[in-house]
Amino acid sequence: MLMLLDDGRLDLVIGRSTVSDEPSRYHYQSLGDEPLSVAVGYDHPRIAKEIDLHALSGYRWITYPGHMPLHALLERELDLAGISMPTNPISTASTFVTLTLLQQSTDLVALLPTDIAERFARQKMLRILPVALKSPSPTFGIVTRKGGVLSSPAQQFIQRLRKLERVR
Repeated sequence: MLMLLDDGRLDLVIGRSTVSDEPSRYHYQSLGDEPLSVAVGYDHPRIAKEIDLHALSGYRWITYPGHMPLHALLERELDLAGISMPTNPISTASTFVTLTLLQQSTDLVALLPTDIAERFARQKMLRILPVALKSPSPTFGIVTRKGGVLSSPAQQFIQRLRKLERVR
């Protein structure tokens, strides 16, 4: 989406400028953080009241691509636990692909935004494991081009987002 922003086809992106090779090309206004959870398919064998990353090291992970902040966060968490990054992960930027894979396999583990994981856990499509993550959750926000001029609708949209943020 940042490429569409660069090309002028979008006025703004709700996301992270840090996924760019050149994040300094953008203005970034944080909207909030994105808590994360370790999730597995509903029938995964490692469902327990207490579990840590060591207990999950033998399972195959679904990871975000290497340039994404959530990939870096998983690497940091595994490093803090003294575990190497999985050697044969499934890499996808698609949350829906991740959800589908988790539902179809009992040997996969993934890091997902907690809001999404909770929604699908309520539907008994996956389970959230009680793994305590030590790293702070990444933020998301409004990304605009430096030097770009925002359209009137984009300015109004940003104002509404800011109002909603104050209400929460």
